Amino acid sequence: MRKPGERQDGYVAAGDTRIYYQCIGKGMPVVMLHGNRQNQQVFGGILRYFTQDYQVILIDSRGQGLTGIGKTTLDFSLLAEDVLRVLAHLHIRKAVIIGFSDGANTALQMALEYPGRVRGLVLISGNIRPSGLKVMFRKFIIYHYRILQIVEPLSKRIHRQVELSSLMAVNPKVDVARLKTMHAPVLILAGEHDVVERQHTLAIVDAIPHSEVHLIKGAHHMSLFHRPEEYIGWIRPFLESVSSG
Repeated sequence: MRKPGERQDGYVAAGDTRIYYQCIGKGMPVVMLHGNRQNQQVFGGILRYFTQDYQVILIDSRGQGLTGIGKTTLDFSLLAEDVLRVLAHLHIRKAVIIGFSDGANTALQMALEYPGRVRGLVLISGNIRPSGLKVMFRKFIIYHYRILQIVEPLSKRIHRQVELSSLMAVNPKVDVARLKTMHAPVLILAGEHDVVERQHTLAIVDAIPHSEVHLIKGAHHMSLFHRPEEYIGWIRPFLESVSSG
């Protein structure tokens, strides 16, 4: 039996690549998914809030950290399938999924495609379509994406950057109507000054049954990692309610 703080790591086969994961602690399974061009290490400063009470599963998403990108075009359905592979490998039937930014988009896709495997969702600064991003940030992402496409043939490294940029420039593509079919409890958090439009965040919570939203005053997109206590103050009670529910 895994003791609190004990670690296990490894790789799970996923077609022509392998997904790297790390598992820490014991208790109710909680998956943590990082944002674009990050890896699981970004959660290092907040793990202590979870690993004493929960079994935390950290995953490096495709093309990031220790996970290869493979040859398949990236989208959030593929990333959700990768999460499912890790859960199956660990013999975990259901988990709470905490996702930040693109990780939140993957978590949401997981709940839409595999609802029976999701116990609850914590979506931090996610969006359901590119137009949900603030205009100047979205324009920068699209411009960067198009430049990368021009030079993509030059190297595999640039190809990887194109694929990762596509997750923000042309993805996600979630129909609001699908959100109304969700049954798992959902906690949505975003910064008051996030790169995601406030009205977009509010529209997401309005569409999802059994959901609640909290806008963190004065916070920006990356504030989860600079002001974690304010986010943990909402996440911990949510996890406790899901665990006892």
